[in-house]
Amino acid sequence: MKKKFTTLFIIILSLYLIVFKFNTSYTDSIANLSNEEIVQKIYSVCAGHSYKPTCYDEEIPKLLSEISMERVFKIAGIVQVSDVSYSYCHDLGHKLSASEVSKNPREWKEVISRCPRGICSNGCQHGAAQERFRNEVLTQDQLIAAKIELVDVCNLKKDWTGLEKSECIHGLGHLSVYLTGADVDKSLRVCNDINLRREELDLCYDGAFMQIFQPQDPDDISLVEKIKPKTKEETQKFCRQFPDLNKVNACIRQAYPLYFQEIETSDGLIEYCAQSSPGLATEKCQNMLFYVQAQRTNYNVQKLADLCNGMPDKIKGRCFGQIANAIIHGGSHLISQAVAYCSLASDGKKDICLETILEFAPYNLPVGTKVFKQLCESFPSDWQRQCFRKNN
Repeated sequence: MKKKFTTLFIIILSLYLIVFKFNTSYTDSIANLSNEEIVQKIYSVCAGHSYKPTCYDEEIPKLLSEISMERVFKIAGIVQVSDVSYSYCHDLGHKLSASEVSKNPREWKEVISRCPRGICSNGCQHGAAQERFRNEVLTQDQLIAAKIELVDVCNLKKDWTGLEKSECIHGLGHLSVYLTGADVDKSLRVCNDINLRREELDLCYDGAFMQIFQPQDPDDISLVEKIKPKTKEETQKFCRQFPDLNKVNACIRQAYPLYFQEIETSDGLIEYCAQSSPGLATEKCQNMLFYVQAQRTNYNVQKLADLCNGMPDKIKGRCFGQIANAIIHGGSHLISQAVAYCSLASDGKKDICLETILEFAPYNLPVGTKVFKQLCESFPSDWQRQCFRKNN
């Protein structure tokens, strides 16, 4: 009996030492390794996973216990460049900044100001804002005070691009659902009360409805469980309850998860967006779903070209241009791929695609920087001069 106990003890001790050695070998002295060496450790851990992006999303945040958030984002960027399956890392951005804010929630604005640009579709900003108020449902007086605090959040950095500011405002929409305990009317009122322009207001509404239709983790799911529509019929009733058409249209734009199968086709996407008000609202719905499809396909240019080439002629060029911009939003490592994507356009729509990239270049990228120069150098030679003029 004593011998069996001794043997069992040795086995348990050996297993403990193996696990301990594994855990410490992954994080011990990480700060002293080069970024490339850390990436190789991540690859070793994720080697046996059938879908590596899920593993990356789990492993990369563990580095925060040893190194700075900024450096962790650089490591994520290296992984993205070397593994095309990880082109989309928005959720990772959420996790990294949320973890950073959890260390000191009072410094959430400072974390937002540290978020790097050109990586993970600006998920960093969203995660920081949401984490600050994740476990709080505010009283009316607290909500009034919070609104005052939110007014300047998206003006923290004067050198933010239009895209970065827009992503920040969108994140405030997500945040409003937390602040109000998923009271939809109060959440949308938060958007109205923080001094946003008309176009910015739609971004905030979109964020609020996205939080309802696309909860990400158990806390999110629990928060909206009682109000989230579960069927297409319930969705129609839910979205049509608002007297303000801008809110109705924002709700429709964000209800697409119930229509994933339909919006994968050109005809289905057009039919879905026909629920919006005619004109600009329908166009905004289509543009947003072009963006969604870019992310859902992990920026698979052939699938995306098939979607756009299947569009009616009057929409086809805009589809290519909007998806090219969506690819750029995925990260600066995708810039060349975005420009090359325009070459897949049929019926002479390539120029419309390139023109759209040029039009939005100062919105998407910081002017006068290497990354803007990278964009210009990716253009066909006869287009480069136009691009470089915008980089001054």
